[in-house]
Amino acid sequence: EPDLGVTIDLINPDTYRIDPNVLLDPADEKLLEEEIQAPTSSKRSQQHAKVVPWMRKTEYISTEFNRYGVSNEKPEVKIGVSVKQQFTEEEIYKDRDSQIAAIEKTFEDAQKSISQHYSKPRVTPMEVMPVFPDFKMWINPCAQVIFDSDPAPKDTSGAAALDMMSQAMIRGMMDEEGNQFVAYFLPVDDTMRKRKRDQEEEMDYAPEDVYEYKIARE
Repeated sequence: EPDLGVTIDLINPDTYRIDPNVLLDPADEKLLEEEIQAPTSSKRSQQHAKVVPWMRKTEYISTEFNRYGVSNEKPEVKIGVSVKQQFTEEEIYKDRDSQIAAIEKTFEDAQKSISQHYSKPRVTPMEVMPVFPDFKMWINPCAQVIFDSDPAPKDTSGAAALDMMSQAMIRGMMDEEGNQFVAYFLPVDDTMRKRKRDQEEEMDYAPEDVYEYKIARE
């Protein structure tokens, strides 16, 4: 049916006008009543209101619960002051200029010498080492792939499985119908021996050799 059984009148504005003098059905009036807080046992409420520092509170991992339910921003229980009060709220960069300024500030902050911990003044570094990106590999695009189970063959385990997976490859494929998919390739035994020889001779690969792989996952 075109309206799926829902008829909506978009022409007559009086179609859905409510008459304030109409008496509601008792069942409908019950639904519209305001909730009245029932008296509770004060002794029982005090028992449940106790805060136990050593017991972990229940956390509901749900965006809907955090949006409409109880707020998860309650202060943490700790002897002394709340931990969350020691940190200021993070700035939210909404426009492009503030984002660019924040990125440029990270480069400026990286040039400053580190003399003490950001929140513990008595903690000082014993050694400062510069951290640089991998200048050889940074230009290559990378993808992180997570498998729900071990991609190695079931008859292979332990160190042999780790060695085989370390030589695995992931390639984009296309079938005869033009559908694209990703395939996970594992080396065959002969290829594993060749790769081990290449590592011992400290070379990437032998140009005259053929390295065979088989599809393990699609």
